[in-house]
Amino acid sequence: MGSVSEWKIGFKRHTGAWGDAGMVLGAGDGILITSEDMPTMVPASVEDANVGDSLAQGVVQGNREGQGSINMVARFEGIEKLLALYQGADAKTTSAGETAGTARDHSLIFQPSNTGKFGTLVEEKGAPKIWEYPTAKPNTIQLTHAEGKLMLAVGLIPNKCARDGDSPANANLDAATPTTRALMILFTQFTLLMEELTGSEGNLVDPTNKFCVTNFTFGGDRQLKGIPDSCFAGDVGEPQQDGGLPTANLTLNFADYLAANDVFIKAAQKRQPNGQPPLYKASLIWTGADIAGSDKVPKNKYLIQLDLPSIQVNDDPVNAKGPGARTSHDLTFKVVTPQTAINGSDWAWTVAGGAPFRFLVRNENNVAAA
Repeated sequence: MGSVSEWKIGFKRHTGAWGDAGMVLGAGDGILITSEDMPTMVPASVEDANVGDSLAQGVVQGNREGQGSINMVARFEGIEKLLALYQGADAKTTSAGETAGTARDHSLIFQPSNTGKFGTLVEEKGAPKIWEYPTAKPNTIQLTHAEGKLMLAVGLIPNKCARDGDSPANANLDAATPTTRALMILFTQFTLLMEELTGSEGNLVDPTNKFCVTNFTFGGDRQLKGIPDSCFAGDVGEPQQDGGLPTANLTLNFADYLAANDVFIKAAQKRQPNGQPPLYKASLIWTGADIAGSDKVPKNKYLIQLDLPSIQVNDDPVNAKGPGARTSHDLTFKVVTPQTAINGSDWAWTVAGGAPFRFLVRNENNVAAA
């Protein structure tokens, strides 16, 4: 299993308007990340003492997207507040079987718009020490499962970077405590359930609909565009959808050593009378340890689940080793909006023309994503 090095940044849901001063961080607002590439937004000046001159490191440009990303190991605690802002919704309910309300389900159903969903991002790097993005809006997400870990990358569009003389609201990151390191998602706790949509199928069942995959990547893009407000005298407004529709895709790597996988791969490549490949529904599920204090028997466990009610093969696998060779395959699906209601009670959340996917996050009684 590969290892990663992590450090702490801060992120908190913003309750004000886009462009307002940053939210002050507190307990639970820390995030452990593995890398980041957030932009400086406005080039800082460099003093040249030899000639008494101030040199600009770059030119402030208009029509800039100004997007960067933060990358982290996905954890059951804390991930819901980032996914909720991307999805545009977060309905929290006590899990089934709980009477004390210890376990909490966050139903993160993809909404047509995530307007008003953004947060304050704070990092400790460079000079000056604190870089604060007062309002930063999620535009892309990518979940990657490889080397025994689930990794999350979130692309953010900020309004500006408050540093140096811009007086960031957070002077340090001491108050921002991170999510617990123990609640990491492990490879042995992953389940993929998938079934072709034929019009009569019911709920997905383990092990009937279970498939073995080596790794996968899920990506979503809201197609938002924004211009840093520092290009103008005032705030240019929250990033909005710029003509293109949101997109999402799922790539699965099949080891192709099980008969069920072999049959599935061949079926996924077939073409229907209308020339279109078949549609599938799928659930990608990660479960963890028991939630402490859960009064359900057996206890509710930490969980992250990605439900895809309607996906279609977008890229056929290629057998690079020649005819008849058994080798691994990457099968890429595009996520489409359901045109008919999905059969089975576990898909009751979607309707014709409804949400293309949802996340279900189960953790302790946590309202951080509200």
